[in-house]
Amino acid sequence: MTPSATTAISYLLWAYLKGAHGYQAYISSRILRSSYVAIMNLRVHEKETEKAAKYSETVADQLRKIRTTQASGVVTGLISLISSVYLIYSGTTANSLSLSSPQLLLSIANISFSAAASRYIAGFWAHSTRVPFVESYNEALRRTDDVVSALQSSAAAWLLSLPVSSRVGNGCTGVRILLFRFMDSSC
Repeated sequence: MTPSATTAISYLLWAYLKGAHGYQAYISSRILRSSYVAIMNLRVHEKETEKAAKYSETVADQLRKIRTTQASGVVTGLISLISSVYLIYSGTTANSLSLSSPQLLLSIANISFSAAASRYIAGFWAHSTRVPFVESYNEALRRTDDVVSALQSSAAAWLLSLPVSSRVGNGCTGVRILLFRFMDSSC
């Protein structure tokens, strides 16, 4: 490849990464917005639930699980948002990526966090049913479903942004997506 082709590929990969991180920030904001609405709707009945929890271990356990599932969505959303904004504004370029780069480490961490939080939240809320005439609870369920969906999208978005580099070993040009190498014939 000619130097200008290498520069063009480098720029395209850099633009792809910045766009992917922008999309991750958007998904993270969806997670946080849906989590906020779900938490506010669940808090409508929190005082009554806390009173019941004093007399029932089952209610106390359910209340604790509700709080921890919602908190896991918020924490994962914040980690993803901070990571994506950091990567948008960091000096990381397509040429500077390596197997120990912040890009790779943050991508793997966010894939893991998003997938784990999605599974944890969905596992608890999967057996919840809508309650007639309790719109705030039903809205919280709908928003929690949105959080799970957004967490799954977040894991996929982080997977698609795993380090893409325009330089593969010993100065050979090509594209490296994780450990797969597509090199030109001169390498």
